[in-house]
Amino acid sequence: MNRPRLIIAGLSSGSGKTTTTLSVILKLRSRGLKVKPFKIGPDYIDPQFHRIAAGVPSENLDLWMMNDDQIVYLLNEASKGFDVSIIEGVMGIFDGFGSDFSGSTYDLATRTRTPILLVIDGYGIAGTGAAMVAGVKDYAGDLLRGVIIAKVSGESHFNLIRKAIEEKTGVPVIGYLIRDEKAILESRHLGLVQASEIEKINEVLEAIENSSNIDTERLMEIAMSAGEISSSYRPEVNSYGPAKISVAMDSAFDFYYEENFRIFRKMGASLHYFSPIANEVPEADSDLIYLGGGYPEVFAGDLERAKDTADAIQSAVSSGTRIYAECGGYMYLCRSLQDTSGHVYRGAGIIPAYVYMSDKLVIGYREILAKRDTGILRAGESARGHEFHKSRIRFDVSYDHPFAFRSRYSSSEDGYSEGKVTATYAHIHFLSNPGVAENLLSS
Repeated sequence: MNRPRLIIAGLSSGSGKTTTTLSVILKLRSRGLKVKPFKIGPDYIDPQFHRIAAGVPSENLDLWMMNDDQIVYLLNEASKGFDVSIIEGVMGIFDGFGSDFSGSTYDLATRTRTPILLVIDGYGIAGTGAAMVAGVKDYAGDLLRGVIIAKVSGESHFNLIRKAIEEKTGVPVIGYLIRDEKAILESRHLGLVQASEIEKINEVLEAIENSSNIDTERLMEIAMSAGEISSSYRPEVNSYGPAKISVAMDSAFDFYYEENFRIFRKMGASLHYFSPIANEVPEADSDLIYLGGGYPEVFAGDLERAKDTADAIQSAVSSGTRIYAECGGYMYLCRSLQDTSGHVYRGAGIIPAYVYMSDKLVIGYREILAKRDTGILRAGESARGHEFHKSRIRFDVSYDHPFAFRSRYSSSEDGYSEGKVTATYAHIHFLSNPGVAENLLSS
């Protein structure tokens, strides 16, 4: 199946991929096109900006949590009804699991026959831009179809870099973004500030669009040249009828993989969103309450004041409602939660543990193996996910964690599972094991 698409790649993190991706999405939408955004890798924050710019959810494509057939399935399934798909890369174009390019933006482009549009940081350079592009072209070959130059000082600066690149490499340069303080995305201790927290996000997006000059005709020609892809894969899940799932969704809980929601819907479930920060409560007749990741440590004071939310979740636990919490949700379910300034606030009081903050970031892919039966995995079953946090959870007494975490370099134990409550630091992608979704609705 030939769906127009392209990948926006960079030479490194911080090279301007996200800003350029947002600009491209906005430019295409201004032409009246329906744009479907994607993000390579496990990132949770960039897709939030994609969602606001495109007006639709962004999807994650990850070569460690999914196999090739699943990647192609997701690309085709999520792109239905759209004119073009814009895929933001991860880190540098060749950065992945190791030195062999596996798991990289280039690797995914090769496996999905998707052309690449390279973003280079133009600040402080001219002819050197040609060397950058030539180096990428040596490895990427014909997949490299165009260049956009970010952070230029103006059109004359852009033309200096463009001329060098096109004359020395033959790769067309199709646009640029001018440096603009109004078009900068803010950061915090775990990365970019979430889109939902930026008060004037629409003004930021407007500044991003206005700072760019991109030949969208050439861009669409590149997207239309993507190769045909097909997959017979479909997630094997059973229907569970009109199940009702309440999902925590606000600035404290906004790290979710969109495909997880799609799988729930395929099973017949309806999703109902509530905001713990706003003291909203889950549906009283929920079959499952899903508390995703996010920044509860930033909003710990608001969460402590949200007494109705905590009371409703405690009541749901008492009545036997299934609860599934990932990372931030896991933290919130504990009896106390420390914020980034060291202040301690009450949590939901479900898990007999407290949360404190560390200076050391825990980050990486995880193979999650169940040591015993839990709400998401039966004993011996496994799934794949990603861990990303600076917090630590310490139980009041010694606790036998239900999950073994395995990574390339280490192993550890994690999580909580008692009764109908299951929690883990991992953000699990359900395509790695669709049985997770089935277990959540059948356990």
